[in-house]
Amino acid sequence: MTEPVTVGTLLEGEHQWIDGRFGQFLQALNAGSVNAEPLDEAAHVLHRHIFLEEEILFPELEARGVVGPTAVMVQEHGQICDFLERIAMLIRDGAPPDRIQQVFDALRSLLEEHNAKEEQVLYPAADHLLNSAELLRRMQGADPPHGWLCRAHRGETG
Repeated sequence: MTEPVTVGTLLEGEHQWIDGRFGQFLQALNAGSVNAEPLDEAAHVLHRHIFLEEEILFPELEARGVVGPTAVMVQEHGQICDFLERIAMLIRDGAPPDRIQQVFDALRSLLEEHNAKEEQVLYPAADHLLNSAELLRRMQGADPPHGWLCRAHRGETG
């Protein structure tokens, strides 16, 4: 029997998919080469993932009083986006794999902690407090508009 799809299972599944692509990128770095394709794929999905959280999920949670945890996630989203930009710049500039890996390792460390907080606090709260079916409908097919920036990069903290 399969588990019903909820906001939590949907977003956790995206975490796993992104981690898989990041693993492919890291594998190439460990072999001394830079294969930007899996990183680009992961960054694209992660950008959309952050959009879904900040524009659809977080406002619903915040309307129900869950403000502190979303503010922390927004701050961390800004740091994640900064790391992704730094890595892309290093790749464009032809930096050696070991230099790219230093920044990438910092990103992965942040993401491990960030995802754990989302999966242990925010997603269970969402599944408990919100109408998952309605949120899932809103999330399906939703994409950030061209030029969309995370709240932290827009100067919004929560």
